[in-house]
Amino acid sequence: NAGIAIDFSSIGSTIMEPVSLGIIMGLIFGKVLGIFGVAWLAIKMRIATLPQGSSMNQIFGVAFLGGIGFTMSIFVADLAFVNTPELIFQAKVGILTASLFAGLFGYFWLRFVAKSN
Repeated sequence: NAGIAIDFSSIGSTIMEPVSLGIIMGLIFGKVLGIFGVAWLAIKMRIATLPQGSSMNQIFGVAFLGGIGFTMSIFVADLAFVNTPELIFQAKVGILTASLFAGLFGYFWLRFVAKSN
């Protein structure tokens, strides 16, 4: 679906490219800070309430799942880097890497950390 052939011999160097790193940081840290931060702020300012039976630990795990921004991210990358296939490839590798990490981390956080609270 992403339209890239994965070559494991060069994926490490592609991940370290500025475009890939920027996307990884944005999808992982930016989404988590945005989703969790706004939820935390809304609860602290009494604009919203935490649903009964839920915890901020669970909100944190769900915020990581928000980093699985696959389809729209690829669409935007295709528009942003039109006629530059190398940058599109770097963007797609960053999107796939971030989505995989965000999904796995969010799952394991909710399964093992947030479950115990």
